[in-house]
Parts: sequence; C-alpha cells; structure tokens
Amino acid sequence: GLVDCMDPDCCTQSSCVTNPLCRGSRDPLQVIQQSQSEVQKVPSFYDRIKMLVGKDSTHIIPGINPFNASLASLIRGQVLTTDGTPLVGVNVTFVKYPHFGHTMTRQDGT
Repeated sequence: GLVDCMDPDCCTQSSCVTNPLCRGSRDPLQVIQQSQSEVQKVPSFYDRIKMLVGKDSTHIIPGINPFNASLASLIRGQVLTTDGTPLVGVNVTFVKYPHFGHTMTRQDGT
C-alpha cells in the first residue's frame, strides 16, 4: 500500500522508521548528558541551555546564533491531536522569524 511518512500512523512502517519526520528531534536530556563537562564556577542560565541550540542539536538554526545570552528563555510544549495523541515530526518555528530556527517534535509530541 501507500506509505506517507508525514502521517504519524505510518511511522511504525519499516520504510518510515528512519525518516526524520518520524524520529523527531533529539531528546534534550541526551544532548545535555553528552555536553556536560566539569566546570568550577556556576554557569549562567544561557550557558546551561546553549547546547540545545545549534546545527546538530534539538533546536536547529540556519546560520549564526541570533539569540542574546542575557535575554535567553526556554519554552516547553507538546503537540497533540484532538484526541490527545502526540504528533511526531511537527516543525515548530517562530512565525516571521525564520533566522531563529526550528525544532521538530519528538515521539511524545514534545
């Protein structure tokens, strides 16, 4: 039959399992654990979250990082269908600000 990897119901099919739309973004906890290093002083809030932003991270930026370290914040959310099913592979972005990058929802819709 037809396979549409953009449809979350098809993500269990072998031809879609490795598709980025079915994998979603990396788990932020994994990114944090991989980037933790021994630091003597207490890092700033931005220093503690900046590994989540970048080319190979959970929040992809197309160019130079446009964020101001002194004004950083972290937003969390979940994308669900009307029946409460998590949606994987949803592109979450800043409307009218493409230079701020994007992220893709994970298996649990976050």
